[in-house]
Amino acid sequence: MADKDVLMNLCKAFYTLFLTANDFNTSVNGRLFENIAPDGTSYPYAVYTIVSAPKEKTFSEEYTNTLLQLTLYSSNMDSTEIKNMYHYAHELFDEAEFTMVGSTLVWMRKELVVTDVQDEITPSGTQKVRVYDIDFDIRTSLN
Repeated sequence: MADKDVLMNLCKAFYTLFLTANDFNTSVNGRLFENIAPDGTSYPYAVYTIVSAPKEKTFSEEYTNTLLQLTLYSSNMDSTEIKNMYHYAHELFDEAEFTMVGSTLVWMRKELVVTDVQDEITPSGTQKVRVYDIDFDIRTSLN
């Protein structure tokens, strides 16, 4: 299976898990985007990006180790909203189990969280936004 197929299938499985009835989906009002949110997207929302996906081989198996970054955005300067988003994302994705076409999920686990406050340019001007980057280590075994 080609690397692009593994990544495409992983992204599809990740997004499908998001679409299930869950608190994380509700906390971002159903707004999860791949790579970048459309211009004018209302807060809160989340974006996921594949950071890296090297292949590894053992004597008998081939794996893809994917680093997926989930970024949460909240315009609420009270940290309660983004902390809830983080909690629900952790609850849904850390140690998640899901099915992928052409590969078997070995694990998905949270590795790192980085928090920040950034200036974002919006149609009405610049505003401060809370941002949490959550890195997930995802290992898949190729069938």
